[in-house]
Amino acid sequence: MTLDAVEYRSSIARTGSSPAVPNRGVYALVSLEVANTGASPGLFNSPNLVWVSPDGQAVRDTAVLMPDVTPGTESLDATVQPGQHVAGTAVFDVPAKGGQLQYEITGQAPLFVLQLPPS
Repeated sequence: MTLDAVEYRSSIARTGSSPAVPNRGVYALVSLEVANTGASPGLFNSPNLVWVSPDGQAVRDTAVLMPDVTPGTESLDATVQPGQHVAGTAVFDVPAKGGQLQYEITGQAPLFVLQLPPS
C-alpha cells in the first residue's frame, strides 16, 4: 500500500450533481496504490479503509469513491493478481485534516496504517 497524495477540499463536484459540501468539516481525497506482492490473488475492499483522527475518532465510511467525482478514474475495489496493482482515490468526509488511514478487517488489527499530512 502506497500513499500517493492527499488533497483536502471544502467541496467536491460529482458528475451530474451540484457540488457536495462535507457534513463533518472537510473532504480528504486520498490517492492510493495497492500492489499484490504475494503469490495468490488478493481482494482489496475500500469499505475496509478507516480514517482515524489524532484523538481516536474513526470515520469508517468513504463519502464517495473517486469514479463518482471524476469519471474514468479507477476504482480501488478489485481482486489484485500477484505482481499487479490497482490505483485509485477514496474520499472521506472528516472533521479535521491529518490523522491516519487504516485498512481494517473486522476482528483483526489494522493490516496497515498510513499517516496523512495535516495540510
